[in-house]
Amino acid sequence: MSPDVLVCGAGVGGLAAARALGGLGLDVLVVDKQPSVRPIAKGEVLQPGALRLLRSWGVEKRLDAQGAVRLGRLVVRDPRGTALMSLDYGQLPAPDQWLLAHDHTAILAALAGSLGPGVELRRGVRAEAPLRDDSGRITGLRLAEGGRVHEERAPLVVAADGISSRLRSWAGIEARRVDYPHRLVSFDIGDADAAARADDFSAYVTDRGLRLLYPLPGGWLRLYLQAGPDELRGVTARGGLADWAARALSQVPALEPLTAPLLAHLGTRQTLPVGRLLSPRLA
Repeated sequence: MSPDVLVCGAGVGGLAAARALGGLGLDVLVVDKQPSVRPIAKGEVLQPGALRLLRSWGVEKRLDAQGAVRLGRLVVRDPRGTALMSLDYGQLPAPDQWLLAHDHTAILAALAGSLGPGVELRRGVRAEAPLRDDSGRITGLRLAEGGRVHEERAPLVVAADGISSRLRSWAGIEARRVDYPHRLVSFDIGDADAAARADDFSAYVTDRGLRLLYPLPGGWLRLYLQAGPDELRGVTARGGLADWAARALSQVPALEPLTAPLLAHLGTRQTLPVGRLLSPRLA
């Protein structure tokens, strides 16, 4: 039996769309080309507006059961740690008085666990080509799954397959990706003592870009360092990552105590491009 909705992509956007549409009583099939979730550093901090919806779906409760960290403030600081601006979420009406931090993979797992009986999630399924009706409208996808190719039709097809979406291209939806001239370098720091000192989301403003710090479950810290487009070119090959990271923290006195635990966790480094996607129209 064909589903009412076919969602291509099982990231946060695809899973949220599937949960919302399934909650309307529709039969939804979600497919994703990745056989398993990749541990990528992104989207770990949820704002009160998002939590309000996730709470109604039971996702917040799942994240709390997995040790999610609640943060009461977002603080912009100078390099010495002095607060320049503070957003105190405790001033909001209950229960929207927190940020909630958890690992990206845990957030995806909590969303997947809340999908409900009308939603099926299948991983390791690749969209090969669009299926169209006589007017040219996309009415399904040709899917490659487990060594076989088959067709899946649905009245509604949702493109949630990322910034370089093939489905969006097939549908003729124009979009222009613009990359910012910097990168974000993330590190996971496993130091319980250091994590105990981080009780908010802190953004340190320096003349060499932002440094972001906040806790994750299990006594871990997530640290993001802004880097220039070519700043890390060849650093790993020269074995200079430790020197680069130590210099980056030395420019922020408030973060210098993290130098030793950071150097012990250099293997967690991820370098991420930063960009935006612009479409000239909505249809």
